[in-house]
Formats: sequence, structure tokens, C-alpha cells
Amino acid sequence: MGEYKVVVDKQVEYDMRNYISNLNDKALEREFAILLRDFNMFSKFELLCYSLISIENGFQKDSFIQGSMHQNAANKRTILEWFQKKLLNTKIRKNKFEFNQYKYDKFEESLPIILKLCGNYILNEKFKQKRGINKILIEVDEKNEYYFKNPIIKDKIDCQDTYYWEKNIDNSELQLEIQIKNETTKKIINKYFFGNSDLSINEFLTADKIDKEIYDSCKKNVQVDIDKIGCEFCSNIFNNKEQLISILGLFMYLSRTYMLKNEMESRKTPVIFKKPIIIKKQKLIEIINKFMDIESNQINCIIDYLSINYNCQWGINEYQLINIDECILWIPSSFIMNDFQFSIVNGHYEKKIDIIKRDDTVSQSVVDNIVNECKKYKNIVISSNKEYFDKQNTFNNKELKSDVDVALYDTISNTLIIIECKWKEKLFLKGEKYDKICDDVSKIYKNQLDKHKYFLQLDTNNLDFIFENDERVKKRPYYPQVQYIMVDKRIQLHYYQKHTLSEFNFLKVIKDNSINNILKLDNVISYINTLKTEVEYSIGKSKSILEYSDKRINNSLFSLI
Repeated sequence: MGEYKVVVDKQVEYDMRNYISNLNDKALEREFAILLRDFNMFSKFELLCYSLISIENGFQKDSFIQGSMHQNAANKRTILEWFQKKLLNTKIRKNKFEFNQYKYDKFEESLPIILKLCGNYILNEKFKQKRGINKILIEVDEKNEYYFKNPIIKDKIDCQDTYYWEKNIDNSELQLEIQIKNETTKKIINKYFFGNSDLSINEFLTADKIDKEIYDSCKKNVQVDIDKIGCEFCSNIFNNKEQLISILGLFMYLSRTYMLKNEMESRKTPVIFKKPIIIKKQKLIEIINKFMDIESNQINCIIDYLSINYNCQWGINEYQLINIDECILWIPSSFIMNDFQFSIVNGHYEKKIDIIKRDDTVSQSVVDNIVNECKKYKNIVISSNKEYFDKQNTFNNKELKSDVDVALYDTISNTLIIIECKWKEKLFLKGEKYDKICDDVSKIYKNQLDKHKYFLQLDTNNLDFIFENDERVKKRPYYPQVQYIMVDKRIQLHYYQKHTLSEFNFLKVIKDNSINNILKLDNVISYINTLKTEVEYSIGKSKSILEYSDKRINNSLFSLI
């Protein structure tokens, strides 16, 4: 089958793709309706609560597994947030919730079914993709039978593996972050179990009074992540970075108190979480008003922003709250285990909420991180955010005007890297969106990096201009070897000699090629040029034979049709 290949007519492929994806959509609706009927002993509100409880207990369980990085819990959350959004697309009435072990066990037993439905949904959404290097292919064999080829994207270095701090930063920085994030728990234990506090344990747990020291510690915990977005932050929802940190810190505070209360009531280890946090919206607004001076209307807008809708593509990591009949539900891990540097930016993008002067905050943070790392190396000359405007020349019939985000020059090897820095939220949605990545990388090279290249090639003095006539650059023996690359916060692509690295991967490559405060930029360039995004395909075993018009389709992907 692999050696025989006939090009499938584009219209046939288009029609077949729509036919198969529609079959899957209908099958998913049918199977979800059957699942709800099987859950007839539950109200929909109970199903929502048990799904949240299940996620929280997943994170509790993973906390006792060394080196888990909470990956099992994160996978479980992906499955159940899909289930929650399906529920939210139905009519749910808030009713009193009491934990029932039998019902909880029944819900847990249903997880393989939910996984099957969610897996088919994710695969079907990918199947609908009509372009991009990760498009599922439709081909035809020598028997004139159509079949699917599922792509697997492979890169030499993995964005997600490199993201985790222990693989990417100095151990001292890692230990400091861990210390800050553990500080709140230690302070609560020391104050309320081994020391003296002005508040009673009941006053603390019910938030009747505010423990300012614990609240400040929660805000400091949040700030570790928010600082990674950029020096400034302001949006049409949050007035400034301080307000954002205060709000998230407050939810962190309430989550911590709820966890402590649950642990005190539990007699098992690990602790079994039995109920999500449920607060009437008006009561929550009143609590927030006790913590900070903010208008009730703005609080209402913030709560609505943080609340997930059935049609949200992102999940409860980005939108931690659920609003049912003006009652707000959430679980502690949604805030405590959150990576706010990504979830806040992603949430704003999806809900079309503007981040004010976004390029000066979000994208600038990528520039700042690269510059701060490269300052360590005595042989590297750095230029950042350098504007140029050549009035005598044009580029693609437009003004030759732009700015170079980052330029790195190595005085030892006489090599140069020009970097275009981006933070493109639309390119990463629970995984890389390669159809959009390919388009955007091509545009950025054409409109930015090719322009920089043209400007530098016009006149050798333009290179001196970029580096503010730094003598270390002017003393170069000859024109340097130049590499043009793009660095994004999350994604990478090495395709047609165009290189895009994630920020984490680029910083890793920098560190891997440095020693004794010397960065071997020529080695960095050589390594980058060995990178290539490759696509491999798998076919898999047949699950069913489908008939479409007069064509037979060997279905190796979907288990519901």
C-alpha cells in the first residue's frame, strides 16, 4: 500500500473529508446522548461536580508520584473539560450537591467511555484540517480503496520537553521558584498549627477576616508566572499587572483555605476531594470587595472573563470558573497548578480581549529573556529593538522601515544572528496548529526577516548602525556569517530552510553551546541549520469499511463509525 500512490482528486478529497467528519459529529452526538442516559441517576449539575472532583483528585494523586509532573492529571483534565463543555451546551440547573461515594465510583468507571468520545472528537477536529504539514492524508490504493494516513511531527528537540524549568534554567532559579511556590503552604502550617495567629482557624477558613501575610504570599506565588508575560500588563479587563496579580492571588487564597478545610475533614491519605468550591456570584463579589478596592461592575466582568463557556476552545486552565445559575464553581488545582504566563494570554486572545500595547509587553518578554541570557557572555554584542528607516530605498514597493528585535554578534567567530521575536497565541491550541504556523512563519520571513536581510545587504555600514557603531562590531575582519531566525514563545518549525524555535528551545541551544562565559555562536548557527521538522505517517489497522458514493473507505482512525 505504501509504494502505490495515486493523487486523489481535490474535490473528491474535499467531499470525502466533509462526509467523514459529519459522520463523526453525528456519532459523537449520538454516543454522548447515550452516555447521559446511562447517567440517569445523576443530575447534570452532579455530573459537572463529579467531573471537577475527579480532576482535583487526579492532581492530588499525582502529587504523591515522584517525577509525575502531574502529566496523568493534566491528561485527565483534558478529557473531562471536553465532557464539561458538552454538559454546558445543555440546560443545567443548580441544585444542592452532596458527595456520594457510590455515584463518584460510578462516574470514575465511566472515564474510559468519556476518553473514547473525547479521543474521537480530537481526532475528528484534526481530520477537518484541510491543509498544513500535519493534515491527515486521504489516499487510494491499487484496489481503488481509500485510506487515511495519520501524520506524526518529529523535531530533534521537543518544545514541550524543553519547556519544563528543570531542563531549561539554572538550578538556583528553579529552587527559588519552588521555594516561592511552597512558601504559602509553609506559612499556613506554621501560623495555624504550630504558631500564633491573630485570626482563629475558623476565621481564616471562612474568609470572614483576611490574613494579609498569607494573601501577600499567594500574590507572590502568582507573580512568579505573571512576571514572565512582561514588565507591563494592561488589558480591557485588568487595569494593570498589580490588579491581575491581586485577583488571581485572591482565588489562590480561597483555594488554599478550601484545600486546608478539606484536608482537616478527611481521614484518608491521599486526601479525597469531595466537593468543588461553590459560591454564589454575589457572595464572591462581596468577598473580592473585602480584599481589594475595585468596582463591583468590574469584578462581574472579571468573573465572566474567567468563566468557561461551552464553545471555548481552551479549557479550565484558561477559564477556571464555571457559572451555573449565578453560582460559581471551581477546584483549587485550576489556580494552584496554573501556568498563568500562558493561560492569561491565551484567554485574552480567544475571548478577543485586547492586551494594551501588546507588543510592548507580551512579545517584548521574549526579547527580554533572550537579551538577559546573552548578557552573560563576554564575546557577544547585543542589539535589541533597533529601528531603521532607509528613505532612499524601498522593499516590495513599500518603505524600507522596520525594527530588529534582537541581533547577536560573536566577536570571536565573526558570526551574527538576527532574531524576529513573536508570541503568537493562535499558533498553539492544546498543541501546535501547523496550518497556521506554516502561513505565519512564511509571512514573517517575507515581511520582516527578508526585509532585515535586504537592509543589511544594501550597505555594510548598516550593520554598524544596528549595533550603534559598537567598536567590537566595527573591528570585524570581514562581513560576518549571518543567520536569520524567528523565536516564538511556544512553537517551532524547521521547513524550507526557515527556522522557527520556541523561546525555551533557543535558550537551551544557547546554554548548550556556552562555557566559561563564552557563547560559541558559530556552533549555535551550525546546530540550528541541522534542524528539520519531519513528518512521518502511520496507517493503522482497519476499524471499519465505509461506503461513500461508489467509493470504499478503509477507516483506520475512528471507532464510532
